[in-house]
Amino acid sequence: MESIRKTMLTVIRNVFLLVCLMCCVPVYAEKVESPQDLRLLPKFCWGTQQVRDFSKDPHPIEYYVNRYGPTYHDFHHFCWGLIGVNRASQVQDKALRMMKLRHTLSEFKYVIARAEPGFVFLPVVYVAQATVLRDVGRIGEALASLQKATELKPNYAHAYILSADILLSQNDRDGAVRVLKKGLSKTQGKAAASIKFRLNKLM
Repeated sequence: MESIRKTMLTVIRNVFLLVCLMCCVPVYAEKVESPQDLRLLPKFCWGTQQVRDFSKDPHPIEYYVNRYGPTYHDFHHFCWGLIGVNRASQVQDKALRMMKLRHTLSEFKYVIARAEPGFVFLPVVYVAQATVLRDVGRIGEALASLQKATELKPNYAHAYILSADILLSQNDRDGAVRVLKKGLSKTQGKAAASIKFRLNKLM
């Protein structure tokens, strides 16, 4: 009877958390709300819509649109996604944390769906998406997202290293070695050195 009671309480708690998330968390974004939020974002986010309200970026947004392309108009969704990931990491309850993380994926997908070919920050978006996919247990999708990142930016060392880490977490050492060797062949300098360091640990 005690085990049944505990199971029922767990179910009730999870349903309650789901309702709270649906009702209390905005469906559109985890926006920047403070200077602390701003400091967590990369500088290339500081000129985006809404974020610039806190950064006080001196350039009009059209300055960045002319520099990076029309996708910069939508790029604040990526930045909101990063804020959502950070806020999710502070949630102790696993069920609610996973729900919040899954919500951030919609922000990354929003940018990916609207990005024009050649948008310089698109590989970064794919890596951020892959990190969340990994954290919510969607391993195959995470690896596919990282592969997309390296197709767009073949010398993206971090994407190869993250791919290898995910493969190692799945006990696929050979796959990790293949990914790192491929990354090593595509990179130079410090990027190549970081991959070689990880590869040497597996050899």
